[in-house]
Amino acid sequence: MDPEYRQYQTVANRAGILRQRLEELRDREICHDFQDVPSEKGLLNPELLRFFIEKRPKTRDDWFRRTPLGLRMNVDSRQVAKYLDRVLTIIAEE
Repeated sequence: MDPEYRQYQTVANRAGILRQRLEELRDREICHDFQDVPSEKGLLNPELLRFFIEKRPKTRDDWFRRTPLGLRMNVDSRQVAKYLDRVLTIIAEE
């Protein structure tokens, strides 16, 4: 098997696993705890989910430095306070 293809496949598999873990957190806990928050204001809304998977911030400092202000400003601050560290830990584990 071509080494470049194998590396691409490995990266793609890791991204898929990370997406699955973050979606599970969103669907099982975050949405349950914050039923009053519209999904587009959620910490793991589609745009932020894509950002987390592509950029993989691992610390709060990474989150504040690397996440575009427009993405951060539209997120429910209560979700950030309660779940950002869990999200970052999941990213660091993958």
